[in-house]
This record gives sequence, C-alpha cells and structure tokens, in this order.
Amino acid sequence: MSIPIATDRGHVNKTSITIPFILAFISLRHLFHELHEFAHMVAGRLYCGTWGTRDFNNVHPITATCDSSAIMGVVVGLAGPMVNYTATWIGAAIIRNAKNSADTSIGLVLIFCSLPIARLVTALFGGGDEIGVARIFITNPLVARLVVIVLIVSILFYPLLLATKTLSRQSHGTWHFVGFLFIPMFIEGLVVLLFCNYLLSEGLLNTPSYVGAPLLVIVVLLVAFLVFFLFRKHLSTGVIKQPVRSAGITNFQEGINVSLHQKNSVCES
Repeated sequence: MSIPIATDRGHVNKTSITIPFILAFISLRHLFHELHEFAHMVAGRLYCGTWGTRDFNNVHPITATCDSSAIMGVVVGLAGPMVNYTATWIGAAIIRNAKNSADTSIGLVLIFCSLPIARLVTALFGGGDEIGVARIFITNPLVARLVVIVLIVSILFYPLLLATKTLSRQSHGTWHFVGFLFIPMFIEGLVVLLFCNYLLSEGLLNTPSYVGAPLLVIVVLLVAFLVFFLFRKHLSTGVIKQPVRSAGITNFQEGINVSLHQKNSVCES
C-alpha cells in the first residue's frame, strides 16, 4: 500500500523531543483521558437524569435508581472508546492530507494521545469498555474477547500502519513508534491510575463532587489544561521537526540535475 507522507522526497526527518513537547503531550493525553471518562458520565447523565460517581478511572455513570437496558449499556459503554477511536482516525486523516511536517506531527500526536495500544492490551486481558459491551450480546467470555480483539485490531490497523510508515522516515523511527505506543500508557498507569487514585483513597480533595467527579479530579484536569495551553505550540514540532537532506541523496539529485542540464544543452545546439 502506498501511503503519502507530507515530507520532501529524499529527505530524512529530524526528531526534536524536548521538555516542552513532553509536557504538552502528557497534558494533552490527560485531557483525552478525561474526555473518555466524561463521555461515559455524560451518557449516563443523559439517560438517568442524574450524575453517577467516579474516581480517576473507575466510572459508575449509571446510578442505583436508574433502570438499565441493553441499549443504555451499549451507548454508555461505547461513549468513552469512541473518543479514542475518533481521535485516532482524525490523526490519520491529518497525516493523509498533511501539507508540511507540522501537520504530520499533529496527526501523530492525536494518534498516540488516544492511547490506541491500551484499547488492545485491556481487551487481551479480558477487560475494558468494549468487552463489557460485547458481553451484553455474547455470553461466552472467550468468544466475546476474541470478537472484541478482532474489531479493535481492524479499527486501529490503518492509523497505526500510517504512523509506522511516517516515523520510518526518520532515524530510530521504530523505537520512536514503540515509545509513543507504550510509554504514555505506563505513565498514565503509574501517575493517574495508581498515584492519583491513592490520593483520593486517602481523602485528599475527594469532596465536594462536581459533575460526578471528586474535586481532585477537577483540579488535576485544570492543571493539565493549563500546561497544555502554555506548551501546545510545541506539539507541531516535537515529533518531526524539520527535514534533513541526506548527503548521498543530495549527490544523487545533483547528478540528475547535471544530466538534465547536459541534455538540454545538446537539444538547444
């Protein structure tokens, strides 16, 4: 499959992953995390009329007084993952139509900030929103897991292939791809899911609650938004900063130019 990449032909891309880029990326990743969780909460609020409860990742959007149904389970269950998949495909579309390296970087950031590998890893271990929705229709847990894995791979295959081909144009591209896939997932697991939930369990800012979320969740969200606002411009230069011409390719192109010049001279004479 031929996939166009918005870089100059015969150029190798230079990566510039700086501290400001890392801060912008991590903060945007947390904003995506909260969009995912709040999508569940909003869907439950629209259905039940009241807010559910949550911490940093354990979301209970359906209240005890709300009558549940299969349709409700599907809508509330898929509301979160749809945020991830939509962002992934928007990122892929930006890369496909990118006119410069800044567009390409933004597309890659959207793909990796949606944490695509987490959707697959969670399903492989039998968890995740997609498994919960599948179990509404498929009683066999193994069959439900296999179906979900196939669906997730189908959804993520093209965006991740596009990201792989894009990063392959720079030195150590494979390592960058693996790093962007897994490191954000580990950071979120350690900092947000473990440490922040631990602070909540110890009573730090666990009240009052706004839109179903403890105060600590809101505070961390506001901090993430502030950091993202301050460093957002670095996202367009952090993954692929600028094309760097290869010396070998330069010599090859110069040779072609000389040959064309000689051909034109012969034609004119």
